Amino acid sequence: MEKSQRKPDFLKIPGAPDAPGNSSRTGSAGAEMGVALGEYLARFLEHEPGALTGTDPEELHDYRVALRRARSVLWGGRNVFPSEELELLRSLSAWMAGPTSLARDLDVLTQEFSGMVSRVSTDSRRGSELLGDELERRRQGAYEALRAAVASHRHAVLVRRWETFAAFPALDEQHVGPDALRLAPEVVAERLERAFRRVRKSGKAAMRSNDRNDWHSLRKDLKRFRYLLAAFSGVFPKGAVDRVIVDLAELQEHLGRLQDRRVQAAIVSDAGLVVGGRSALAAGAIAEMLRRSEDKAHRRCYRAYRRFEHSDVRAELAKLSA
Repeated sequence: MEKSQRKPDFLKIPGAPDAPGNSSRTGSAGAEMGVALGEYLARFLEHEPGALTGTDPEELHDYRVALRRARSVLWGGRNVFPSEELELLRSLSAWMAGPTSLARDLDVLTQEFSGMVSRVSTDSRRGSELLGDELERRRQGAYEALRAAVASHRHAVLVRRWETFAAFPALDEQHVGPDALRLAPEVVAERLERAFRRVRKSGKAAMRSNDRNDWHSLRKDLKRFRYLLAAFSGVFPKGAVDRVIVDLAELQEHLGRLQDRRVQAAIVSDAGLVVGGRSALAAGAIAEMLRRSEDKAHRRCYRAYRRFEHSDVRAELAKLSA
């Protein structure tokens, strides 16, 4: 399935099954975060066997989404979970994200490769078959690395510590953070405000820069903000965060395309150098086409962020804190 055919994850309004099913407006922050982590762990483990086969990119996508959502909850868990254990789990989850990212990038690239070839000149297409073979070889290697990561001791520790955090309500109250027993809506609203400030700070930096790393930082901060909204929509009145999610959609789409084109151009260029000959010429033409597409996506990101800045996100967040 082409990536563009899948309903974009950022367009899903929070609610079942994206938001934890047992959320409560009267629960503690620690209990609600534990519930969220437990549900994301269940999805992570559910999709792991399918993700490891390397035959269904959608399984890897769902696997990655579960991990990313959990990482957003952990980011919001400061002063809720025990600090040392929290730092360990955040480090392990960041490590696990690494091999999934390369596999995903190569999944998307190999799916779209034939379409990329068709967009360059006939002369430039010569050698593209060997280039495609090299990209597929790298994709298989990325999945081998992912399977090795899952078979490692670090992955086992990740799952055990994740399970412990998911069982938060049973933890010793003397060993949790000062925000653990506060009402979830209060703590979550504070975390959302903090995450939104990070988005605006990153956005201002990106708007003053042509450095794609600044725009990637904005993308990561925006994802964290969106996943926090999705994880804890249930602790707020029904529909309270829907408008915010909609306001994020356009910007998130363009930021994703910008990063995809940037990564794809780098991978294709490097593969062309390895294969050499006419494949290197084909890689050069495709990479140049991708860079033009990247530049177009960058311009769209710039315009989309300006619209985002004039949206009602801050006002909607203020309502959550009221």
